[in-house]
Amino acid sequence: MSLLLLLLLVSYYVGTLGTHTEIKRVAEEKVTLPCHHQLGLPEKDTLDIEWLLTDNEGNQKVVITYSSRHVYNNLTEEQKGRVAFASNFLAGDASLQIEPLKPSDEGRYTCKVKNSGRYVWSHVILKVLVRPSKPKCELEGKLCGASNCTVCTKHRHGCRSSDRHSGWSPADFPLGVAANPKERQRKI
Repeated sequence: MSLLLLLLLVSYYVGTLGTHTEIKRVAEEKVTLPCHHQLGLPEKDTLDIEWLLTDNEGNQKVVITYSSRHVYNNLTEEQKGRVAFASNFLAGDASLQIEPLKPSDEGRYTCKVKNSGRYVWSHVILKVLVRPSKPKCELEGKLCGASNCTVCTKHRHGCRSSDRHSGWSPADFPLGVAANPKERQRKI
């Protein structure tokens, strides 16, 4: 009998420990942060659901809550109209939906569900990936034949590389970089 009681206690506490998930999504997409429970059925009047966000600076705030048969949200202006419960949270799906996703949505989300003295936690680390910027090509200087042509690839972090297409000379390169254009292309 004591073994059966021990197994019941272990299974109960394993359910309260919760899950840990990491989700990576590209900005401007839709994401659903999972949170499932079986606590809504016994007594819907005592069901409490709370989503918390801890941002990358360590600041924690309540995002959305269900308590006493009401949904309360503490959404910022940027989150309004984009963040909500994804499904029927009373029936066991308290997942959070964010659409469209923004880089500021990144952080650690915690879903806490409580009913009749039982608890379930779900932890989701959301990483928002930002698409790279489009390359920008510009002509620097005057174009007076191919010997003055410079190609510079620019992105949001500034000029990344600069290569001359003709008029190569050993003085144009630091030590260890091939002066021959064919050799240089192989080493890049």
